[in-house]
Amino acid sequence: YLLLFISLLDYQNSDVPLILTFLTLCFVLHSSLVYIYNIAKGEKTTLLEIGQLIVNAAIYTAVAYYLIETSYGKSYPALLSLSLALFYAAHAYLFLKHRPIDRNLIISLTALAGFYITWTMPLVFERESLTSSWSVQALLFLWLGLKLRSNFIKNLAYLLYLLIFVRLLYFDVPRYFELSPQVINFGYYLLTLGERVWTFGMGITAIIGAFLLLNRPIQLFLTLEFDPRNDTPPTVGAYLLEDAFYWSGLLFLFLYLHLE
Repeated sequence: YLLLFISLLDYQNSDVPLILTFLTLCFVLHSSLVYIYNIAKGEKTTLLEIGQLIVNAAIYTAVAYYLIETSYGKSYPALLSLSLALFYAAHAYLFLKHRPIDRNLIISLTALAGFYITWTMPLVFERESLTSSWSVQALLFLWLGLKLRSNFIKNLAYLLYLLIFVRLLYFDVPRYFELSPQVINFGYYLLTLGERVWTFGMGITAIIGAFLLLNRPIQLFLTLEFDPRNDTPPTVGAYLLEDAFYWSGLLFLFLYLHLE
């Protein structure tokens, strides 16, 4: 990495593919160093190695994002985040498949995959579609957590739902429903109505979908399932979440219809 940083002091845009190739190989090398030795020796990952995993990802993301954005444009870093999400998701899949007992490593890989998937959404979609895309993703995370019997993935879904609640209340409501609306014609109202129905409808649908998922039995994947020793303990009771999703869905639906 030091060699890379020195080379960045004087480079041309034509050098970017070569720099990205070196950077990617360095990133993969340092990622594999975290777990290959431990798997071969049957040892568990320590916090020092988890720190290396996270710092390695952070350095690679920062440098690659800067190079890609300055050389190719603002939309292309989404390919970077999506590739990293697939990279860590593939690792998590392999560990689930072969079932080694290494809680710190598996949770860290799963968290990194979830982070990059969530980060991809703002890079791909406009801000008007961000709430809708996060809503679909939160419901998908919750379904995946139930299918894999993973408390950690379910907690990621709950955290994403919390972000959706905050965005709906503090960003979408003030933007779509002005306190002193101007006089507009009916055609413009119908156009903006579609945007509001899409944004708030997807959020409310995701909340209702979460309530339905938590109230029905979910058949697990046949060959993939989190070992309890590789998982985090549940944080809240299921019945509390069912009530929370039920009342949140009703309250958001009432709020939207009232403002509309």
